[in-house]
Order: sequence, then structure tokens, then C-alpha cells
Amino acid sequence: MAEDANEELFLRTCRAITDLTVPQDQVDQLLDELRATGDRERLFCAMLTMERRDPDHMGGGGSTPLPGKDELPMGQASALYAKSKQKDQPKPKEKKLSGQERLALKKMRREARLAGATLDNDGKGGLPPSLVLGRMRKDGFRCSNVKCPDPKKNITVDHISGHPKEIAEDKGARGRKDLRKGVELGHIDTLDAIHTLCARCHDAVHDREREIEHDEQPEPMPGRKGSK
Repeated sequence: MAEDANEELFLRTCRAITDLTVPQDQVDQLLDELRATGDRERLFCAMLTMERRDPDHMGGGGSTPLPGKDELPMGQASALYAKSKQKDQPKPKEKKLSGQERLALKKMRREARLAGATLDNDGKGGLPPSLVLGRMRKDGFRCSNVKCPDPKKNITVDHISGHPKEIAEDKGARGRKDLRKGVELGHIDTLDAIHTLCARCHDAVHDREREIEHDEQPEPMPGRKGSK
């Protein structure tokens, strides 16, 4: 509840700061209330916005001029606050690989180079490197989209079950037994349930799935007629 109250106070303060018709003493009162909460991140973002409203109020040195005579851009402080929160988020720790999996990752990188392919994220991901290596070997270290214009660039693997509607929408995909089997198997970590895709086709597959979900006409896969 305190967090919600702080957020509401922060937003009210930012609205007051960005509205030059609000008297300065009212803005100062809101800033004092925000300071009293002890929420240093929100106060910092509000004060950055305050500098654009009145550089002298911040002790001088403001380098950004007021953009308009009547008002400042709305949302500026909220964007700064969101950026600061994102920066403060701890980075997820990489899963420690066993000796066998580290060896599989090295093999994957070496075999990809020999095949003339590059690996997305240098081969790192959520699946065991030994499983990924096995799938990429089966697929010849190339994207499984047969029309892919650059099938060996930034390859990765993806669960086939993640996009059944996208497969059903595509005539060529519907005719492939491996894709139908992958959908039937579901979201499991086995060779037959995943396939190799380049990063571009991986993104395109999931974009198409979202478009289908929203009853929109999906963009063609890369390499197909009409694709971007």
C-alpha cells in the first residue's frame, strides 16, 4: 500500500512540475512530501524534471532550456523513473554449466565455425548445450526455414510447440511432419520438440503468432513473397 501511495504522489508531483500554470510553492510542497517518503529514486527523477522547469531552483547549472512557453513534455519524469528502475534490476545469474555441458558448448562453437555459421548469443541460452548441439547437427547448422535468405547467420533453437497457430497458417509448414510432430510433443526438451532457426526467423515466427492471436494478417516469413 505504501508503494502505491508513493507512486501516486510521484505522479502528482510530476504532473505539477510539467504544468507551468501550477504555482512554484505548490510544487515545492509536493516535492517536500515526496522527500519525506524516503523514496530516493522517485525524488531523484522528480528533481531531474524540476531542473528543466526551473534550473535556478536546482542551484543553477541547468543546461536544457525550457522547450515551450506554456508547458513541458508530459511523461518525461515517468520515463526517467522507469529507466532508473530498469538499471537497478539485478542481472539474472547465468546457469552454471557442468563440465560435460561446457564441453558441448565448445564443440557447438567450433562446429558452427566449420559449418560457416554464427551462433546467436554465442550459443548460450536456456537449454542444455548438448541438446542444442544435437539439434543443430541434425539441421546442418542452418535455419529450418527453407526459404531463409541467410540461414547460417545467428542461429539458435526454438520449441516448435510455441507456435502451432503459425504453423497451421502456413501451407508449407503444415506439410512438414517434423513440425506437426513437434507441436504434438508439446513444450519438452527433446530433439524432436525443437528446431534450429536464425534469430531473424525466430523473431518472425513469434511475431506471426502474436498477429494471428490478434486476428491480424501475419507478415510472411523471411524469404517468402511479400516479406520485409
